[in-house]
Amino acid sequence: MKIFILELFFYYFFLLYLYWRVGYIYNRNGNLAFLGSKMPNPRLNHHLSGLFGVSSLAWTGHLVHVAIPGARGEYVRWNNFLDVLPHPQGLGPLFTGQWNLYAQNPDSSSHLFGTSQGAGTAILTLLGGFHPQTQSLWLTDIAHHHLAIAFIFLVAGHMYRTNFGIGHSMKDLLEAHIPPGGRLGRGHKGLYDTINNSIHFQLGLALASLGVITSLVANTCTLYLLMHS
Repeated sequence: MKIFILELFFYYFFLLYLYWRVGYIYNRNGNLAFLGSKMPNPRLNHHLSGLFGVSSLAWTGHLVHVAIPGARGEYVRWNNFLDVLPHPQGLGPLFTGQWNLYAQNPDSSSHLFGTSQGAGTAILTLLGGFHPQTQSLWLTDIAHHHLAIAFIFLVAGHMYRTNFGIGHSMKDLLEAHIPPGGRLGRGHKGLYDTINNSIHFQLGLALASLGVITSLVANTCTLYLLMHS
């Protein structure tokens, strides 16, 4: 318990320091010191590959190295995380191209969560359905899902043009858009500069998008719980 509290304290202290540094960069002496607000192409690449890609890959690592062994009764802590292999063959299948070995011998339907009873050795699966005891998605399915998301977004994070001259230009995409009809004309002309020069506009778009997404997820989860209660 003491180790858990210490880990939690370290985690929150790290987040506190990180947010403080971000705030300092964004608003140094009352001025916007971070030029990312006027560099949409690198910012999109950063959010796609850095936030979505790397964070999904990190979550996959947590599931494979900590959560899945814990579900099988083998608890990984600071004192043994270098000794516990998430898969009996380690990284062998990865380097030999035999990735299908990571999906063999999954947990059985009689698996008792938190114990080795009915547990398998697979770490990346596509079983489908739910764990009969927890009524949750299989952890090995979740790990596979997040690994796929990580791969997709790490690649997608190189779609927009930066210093290397490859990829799409957000400004060119907006300026080239012409509605097929109606009275809007070239409705996107000048939109790039309008959004790019207004941090309030960017904040409004971000908050509106996030508000819609979180509301949609919350209502979907509520509906699911009502249907299965």
